[in-house]
Amino acid sequence: DDPARLPADWIQPLARMAIEHNDYDIVLALTRNFAKHYPEHPHIVDNYFLSARTLAKKGDLDKSRQLLQQLLKRYPDHTKATQIRRTLELLQQRSAHA
Repeated sequence: DDPARLPADWIQPLARMAIEHNDYDIVLALTRNFAKHYPEHPHIVDNYFLSARTLAKKGDLDKSRQLLQQLLKRYPDHTKATQIRRTLELLQQRSAHA
C-alpha cells in the first residue's frame, strides 16, 4: 500500500519520526505527492520542508534546492519562509565548497 495515502494529519508526525531515525526513504515515501492528495492542507510546507531536508541528508543537494525554491516561490509568506531561505543558503554554501 502507498504510505502517502495515510490520513493527512498522520504524515507529518510519521515523517518527523522517520527523519529522527535516518529512515530517509520512508520520509520521502510519506511526503510524495502530498500537495496533490491534500491541496489545501496546512502541513504542505512543513512536509515538503522535511522532504527537502531529507534529500539534503541523502546527498541529493540539487533536488533539495529545487524543492526549497519551489516552496519559497509558492508560499513566500509562510511562517517557515525564513527557515527555508536559511536552509537554501546553507545548501548553496555546501555545494560551493564541494
